[in-house]
Amino acid sequence: MYVSGTSARRADDSIKGAEVGDDGAVHLDEALRLLVAVMGTDHVMLGSDDPFPLGEEQSGRLVRGSVHLASDQKEAVLGHNAVRFFDL
Repeated sequence: MYVSGTSARRADDSIKGAEVGDDGAVHLDEALRLLVAVMGTDHVMLGSDDPFPLGEEQSGRLVRGSVHLASDQKEAVLGHNAVRFFDL
């Protein structure tokens, strides 16, 4: 994935330091691993469609059970990033 323009910078090099937002859903641990690898742990946070059953039955189950994320990454995605982002 590359950023268009005069330089041949990889998009993930540009994203990691930027305030980039995206709304997406992942339902597989491997997809979560890829999302964190591309965006950086500090740019991923848990959301839900509650009270509408459009995703996990138990919010955060995928993150908590991930074999690809370290415990500090899980804590960041499950809440710490949202606290920082929303200045809570």
